[in-house]
Amino acid sequence: MSKKSFLGLFTVETDDKLKDEPKTSTPVQPIISQSYPINQGIPQPPVQQTVVSPDASLSDKFNKYFNDLFDKSDFPGPDYHEFKRLVEKLMTKGLSEPMAIVAAFEALNAQGMTKEVLLSTAQKYIDILSNDTATFTTELKKKEAEKVTQKETQISALQLQNDENNRQIAKLTEQIQTNFKSINDLQNEITVNKQEIHNREVSYSFAQQAFLLKINTDIQKITSNIQ
Repeated sequence: MSKKSFLGLFTVETDDKLKDEPKTSTPVQPIISQSYPINQGIPQPPVQQTVVSPDASLSDKFNKYFNDLFDKSDFPGPDYHEFKRLVEKLMTKGLSEPMAIVAAFEALNAQGMTKEVLLSTAQKYIDILSNDTATFTTELKKKEAEKVTQKETQISALQLQNDENNRQIAKLTEQIQTNFKSINDLQNEITVNKQEIHNREVSYSFAQQAFLLKINTDIQKITSNIQ
């Protein structure tokens, strides 16, 4: 087992035997940029159209990552990897792609690489991409769960808490308004009651003074008239 870093995003353990024992080919989803210009006679994964433009700096890093991956996974003897590099080199010298393909194949064929070896090793590199993509996708989903899904769950919880708080606020606001109305009603009742009590007090005092005066007057009359 060995550790492999995906451009500093995360580190995973990989099985070194994958170089020599590639799994059955699985179509590679087009989440990577193609660095190989050679397509003739090689099974190609289905291409999905996307309207999202890749980040240029990340594209450069992933291109380097895949080239390094193929360098580390290079099979013994001339194969598709050497063929691809030679074709690219010949094209920089001014050869057209068809001429570069023929010239590269003839050069490597002289070293023992047949067309069957070329196509079979190309398929093996597809297998390597498939295995790498599966590992990358798994780790990416873990990162998404950690950095996106968990935070979305937190947002949902906070939104629910806010909804409950808003309901409580609405309930308290309604209670406050009800209390204000009750306070106003009670204050009005107090004003009426105070006036009523004051009126009764004044009326009682006047009546009491009248009766007291009458009694005192009667006492004087009695005293004056009865010997």
